[in-house]
Amino acid sequence: TSVLRSQSMHDVIFSGTTTRKPLSFAEVSLNIHNNRGVLPVEYTDVTIMRRVFGDGTSEYFLNKNACRLKDILNLFMDTGMGSDAYSVIELKMVESILSESKEERRRLIDEAAGVNKYKQQRNLSFRRLQSTDTDLLRINDILQEVEKNVDSLRRQLKRYNRYESVKQQLQEDEVSLAVWNIHQHLSEMEPLKNQTANFQHLYGEHSESLALAEHQAESMQSELTDLENKQQGQREIVRNQEIVVNDLERKLLVAGEKISAATAALDRLKLEDHSLQERQETTQNVLADLENEREHLLPQIDEKQTQNDKLKSAFDAAVNAYREAQTTFDGHNRQRVGLLNAVSELKHQQERYTQSIGQFEQNLKSLAEKQERLQGSEKNYQEDLFGASGEQSGAEQVYKELESRIASIESVFQETQTSLNEARETLAQQRGERVSVENQLAFYEELLETGEGYSSGVRSVLEAKEQLSGIIGTVADVMIVEDRYQSAIQTGLGSLAEVIVTQDRKSAEAAIAFLEREQKGAATFFPLKGSRKKVE
Repeated sequence: TSVLRSQSMHDVIFSGTTTRKPLSFAEVSLNIHNNRGVLPVEYTDVTIMRRVFGDGTSEYFLNKNACRLKDILNLFMDTGMGSDAYSVIELKMVESILSESKEERRRLIDEAAGVNKYKQQRNLSFRRLQSTDTDLLRINDILQEVEKNVDSLRRQLKRYNRYESVKQQLQEDEVSLAVWNIHQHLSEMEPLKNQTANFQHLYGEHSESLALAEHQAESMQSELTDLENKQQGQREIVRNQEIVVNDLERKLLVAGEKISAATAALDRLKLEDHSLQERQETTQNVLADLENEREHLLPQIDEKQTQNDKLKSAFDAAVNAYREAQTTFDGHNRQRVGLLNAVSELKHQQERYTQSIGQFEQNLKSLAEKQERLQGSEKNYQEDLFGASGEQSGAEQVYKELESRIASIESVFQETQTSLNEARETLAQQRGERVSVENQLAFYEELLETGEGYSSGVRSVLEAKEQLSGIIGTVADVMIVEDRYQSAIQTGLGSLAEVIVTQDRKSAEAAIAFLEREQKGAATFFPLKGSRKKVE
């Protein structure tokens, strides 16, 4: 640019006129007739061209073939035709020759002697040697590092071989254990199915008995209505009989309530039986989930040996939890036997109630017969009253006998009322115990739903469990452990107790996105399906 007297190479590009459009580049070419072979090429005519673009980039061509600036400089080196050659002297070169600078004179002499090319090659060789020395030092460092890595890999390979043998043995043992557990559960399910069928049969029989009792109650009600219609003739006797009938109606209502309570108890036992079946299915699902968890945990041993120890501890804890779940299942079987005994006791109570109802029916029939006799006596008394006044004493004797029998019926009613009060007190006590148990259950469910004791991230995910699909719960919630083993299991799990178990990797990623979006903290997730990698 200094030779062309311009600020930048962009100034040499034609900027256009009023009649001509501007150009985007400028180019210049130099034609050399190489008939004496000054240039070390086989061509007689050599054309050198440079093209400059508006963005400042340049392209070089040798005989219309693209080349580098370095190729052109090497072509003219030591030919006396370069940009600094002495064959063409310009004003500033005369000043350089006459100046006292040794460097300028040396450069001109080297150009005249034709040694510039060799000096440049020597400098290039020196730079390459220095680069080679640097690369050798770096290679030595890399070799030392690789040797360390090779030793570490050898140790890891030995550990991996040991792990493979132990893993194979563990898989064989676990498969044998799973097969044994499956056969064991299948053998235990058969008697449970038979018991369920027997229970349903008993429930059907009780339903028929209840329907029969209701029909008998309706029949008794109709008889009482007939009895009331027949008692219109004698006001005093009717009044006493109405009292007896009302008492008997209350007894019937009490008996109906007891029958309803027995029906409700049967329904509750049926629901509890269904709940036990669901818990059995849940136990089987937990076993399947634990099997899937084992399959997902095993590949992570390759990543880190320490994590393998933790996961192995977690798996052992899960096996213990399965054994505890099996123990709990046996306890449920014992509870089922207790429920069957309770059903048998309710059946006996129903039979006693049926006997009481039959006795009440007999009493009603007896009262109806007595009323008919009394009506007959009354008619005879009225017919003979005008004939013989002496027979009045006999009627009075019959009336007194009727009053004594009514007193006996009232005594039986008082005994029945006492039994009813005792039954009501027992029912109130049982209801109080039920309310206490329900309050405790609600308190524990509230603790589980609010996630007390967990970190903020885990608690946020558990609170949003309905919004986030695929969230099963924490490892501590999934595992079923007896009270005496809770402390040991909690110590063994450590921070793994707060790991959130999800159905698949997609659910875990959705929960992570929720925590990042709401800025609720961090949590660790374990998907049962999908990727086997740890999701955090």
